[in-house]
Amino acid sequence: MTDRNEMRVGSFECVEPEIGARIWQLTSADSSEALKEELAEHLLVCSSCRLDALVADRVAEGLRAGELHLGESGAAATRRGGEANGRRTNAMIAAASSLALAASLVLMFGLPPASRMSPELLRGQGGRGAFLRPVEGEVVTVARPGLRWTPIAGATAYQVEISQVDGPWSWSGRADEASLVLPPVAALPADGEFRALVEPIPADLAGLVDTSVYFKRSGLLDFLGYRAGAAPRWVLGLGWLGLLGLGWAVVARIRLR
Repeated sequence: MTDRNEMRVGSFECVEPEIGARIWQLTSADSSEALKEELAEHLLVCSSCRLDALVADRVAEGLRAGELHLGESGAAATRRGGEANGRRTNAMIAAASSLALAASLVLMFGLPPASRMSPELLRGQGGRGAFLRPVEGEVVTVARPGLRWTPIAGATAYQVEISQVDGPWSWSGRADEASLVLPPVAALPADGEFRALVEPIPADLAGLVDTSVYFKRSGLLDFLGYRAGAAPRWVLGLGWLGLLGLGWAVVARIRLR
């Protein structure tokens, strides 16, 4: 008697190979009844063919139940894996692009504005008797902006005058420090260009060059355009990189569908 531990795959052999080779015709509609009877009798005595028939039945049941997908080739599986990797890569690019765009916007509106008309001035800085805010050509949206300028040595106070360039509005007041937030009575008109002038007290401390600045009050669109135009190039480049990355991610996502 053969020990089960010594049995190997392929140890079963068909007892009637010429009949076993046609066992697949047992379920064929084109087979004659005599052939089917002969094949059925063969299965009674041939363990090898019974095993083959059992495996064939199980495979057919798996295909009908959707548990097996024998029609999927290695290329199809590779393609599905590539699509999954593509989606992950696309999601990473979209996240990085969103972060770049958000950082660009934060820097665009968080950094002190630069002067359009005086590019030689450093951002938010100036020499003796220079305005720090607003900078030359800055666009503001609030009615009572804050003014800041570099202190003048020896000054005990400052005389501040603001006038509308193309209009009748004007205001003057006194500041004890080198900064001032316009009081409610000095609220700027809704739209227009203005000139702010600061003179030290005592007046004999004033230099040959006036401490003055031109700025504008306007709506949100003008403000956004100004901040975008006054932003450093690398900040704008970061924003464009984020926009391009998001556009690429959208196109890639549509193609992966």
